Amino acid sequence: IQEVLHTFIIVFGLLANTTAIFVILAKTPPSLKEYSLLLLNTSFTDLISVLAHYALDGRIFVSGSAMVVLSNGPCHAVSDTVCAGVNGFLNLNMIHSGTIVAVSFWYRTRILREKGLVGRWRVRSLTVVLFLPHLAHIAGFVWTLSDRQELARVVDAMYEPGHAQHFGLHG
Repeated sequence: IQEVLHTFIIVFGLLANTTAIFVILAKTPPSLKEYSLLLLNTSFTDLISVLAHYALDGRIFVSGSAMVVLSNGPCHAVSDTVCAGVNGFLNLNMIHSGTIVAVSFWYRTRILREKGLVGRWRVRSLTVVLFLPHLAHIAGFVWTLSDRQELARVVDAMYEPGHAQHFGLHG
């Protein structure tokens, strides 16, 4: 069931966000071009989140003082550190999406109050500047990872001996 749901979420997310990006780029009227940058950023961020979700295919569990992510996605073929970076990116994209929604409300309020346009360059710069602090958070997350053997003991105690060897682990 988990695999079917995961595949459905990935396919739906790819189709919905790719369609949204196409419509925003091809069909936005000139009067909404500036605002469409916020919509485009949200759709692009969601699309990257879907791809990160595919790459990670992770399950989180907490046992005692450990929080462990078991990754069954393609990233675990590369390394646990890559999976941790993807996981950090995925989690921070959710925060960034919320931030862009807040900026979107600010922008719409500004237009409704007839204060005028902000400028496309400023809107683009704002979305980038709001994401930059997240990069340091991802680096810090990866830097503070626990040792794989330590996490494997927790996973094997929770499931069965040797279970951890089949997954990417980070936490």
